[in-house]
Amino acid sequence: EPDNSQKYHALYRAGLCSFRMQRISVGLGYLDQLAVDPLYFDSLGILKLTMAEGYESDEELTQAELIYEDVAATSEKKAWQSMALYRLGLIYQFDHDQLDKAKEYYDKAAETDRSSPFRSDAVMRSSDIGKLKTFARSTLDSTATQTAIDDAAYAQYQLAELYWLNLNKPDS
Repeated sequence: EPDNSQKYHALYRAGLCSFRMQRISVGLGYLDQLAVDPLYFDSLGILKLTMAEGYESDEELTQAELIYEDVAATSEKKAWQSMALYRLGLIYQFDHDQLDKAKEYYDKAAETDRSSPFRSDAVMRSSDIGKLKTFARSTLDSTATQTAIDDAAYAQYQLAELYWLNLNKPDS
C-alpha cells in the first residue's frame, strides 16, 4: 500500500518510461491519473508540461501547444511558465517555421523567469532571429558604390551563416 508520495513518483516515472519506449498513450494515461487527483494539485503544472512533451514527441503539436499555453497562462510557478513559453518558441521555430512568433515566445520566456535554465538559450535564439531583419535589410540599386556592394555582400554572408549555423536551415 504505497503512500501518496510513492504513488506520485511511481506513476510519474512510469509515464516517463512509457514515453521513452514510444508508448505515448500509455504514458499519458499514467500522468492523467495524477492530473485528475486533487492530492497532486500543486504538481499540476509539471504534470501538464510532461504531458505536452509526450504529445510533442507523438507529433500532436496542436494538443501540445494548447497545454503549453495553458501552463504559461495559469501556472503559479514562473519556472514552469518560462519552460512552457520556451517550448512554444521551439515549436514555432522548428515545426511551424514562424520565426516572428517564435521570437515572441522566446522573449516572453526570458522575461518570465530570469533564473530559468532556459533563459540564456531563449535570449540567444531571440537574438539570432532578430539578426535576420538586420542582415536582410541591405538593398542596392544601380548607383551603389563599391563599399555599399561589399557591405551588402558581407551582410548576405552573415545572413547565410546565421541560417546555416544558428537556425539550422542550411538550404536557406
